[in-house]
Amino acid sequence: MQQRDLGKAGLYTFEGRPYIRVGASTSVMPKSEYEHRLITYLHASERWENQIAHGIALKDLDHKRIRLTFREARKLGRLDVPATNDIASILRGFELYREGHLINRLLKKHQVIRGNHFCRIISEIAA
Repeated sequence: MQQRDLGKAGLYTFEGRPYIRVGASTSVMPKSEYEHRLITYLHASERWENQIAHGIALKDLDHKRIRLTFREARKLGRLDVPATNDIASILRGFELYREGHLINRLLKKHQVIRGNHFCRIISEIAA
């Protein structure tokens, strides 16, 4: 289970009750607001696209195409990152590789989306 800092989402509890800070005062947060904030916060991290992909590895990707796309994006000034040929480093930089695994954003209908889809992902992230 991943550890989360719920304070970043403005979610603070004490003795099982949620609190909200407004200016210099702190008061009990309405349950509906707490639930809404919690769901909103967890949705971003728990979406399928952000979960670790199972049954696929770096070796299954088109390394040549990824490197070419990365080089072109750097050359055109769309990326301001150090040059590298390491596929894991490139993907990690785009948050597509985490904890030694690819994430589901690279998958579609249980098949790896190769080449052009990766180009679109980089274009969207680098824009």
